[in-house]
Amino acid sequence: MLRQQTSPSRTHKESEILLSIDFPSPKIARTIFSSVVPETQQAPGYRSLTKLEANGRALIMHIQAQDLVALRAASNSFLRFIAASLRAIEVVAPFYRTRQVPDRPARKLE
Repeated sequence: MLRQQTSPSRTHKESEILLSIDFPSPKIARTIFSSVVPETQQAPGYRSLTKLEANGRALIMHIQAQDLVALRAASNSFLRFIAASLRAIEVVAPFYRTRQVPDRPARKLE
């Protein structure tokens, strides 16, 4: 959903976008959320505000920007962050699936 609104003064246009991206599992959605959410913490003065939420298998991203150019820049950046995080998971995941954890002898608790 892409929406552009005109304020009552007609001098300031605000744009916003709401995206929901479904992943194969809730764990992947949470992992990507935790890797991308620090990027939402911006210093004052930026022309956009981004909010992320992990809801089950979905990652929900809401971006509000002062204008369409800032909206496009923010959405491109966050989509790239998400894509990079997903690629990193795809590279690392096979190592975790095949990793053998050696059996340790049971220790008696005293």
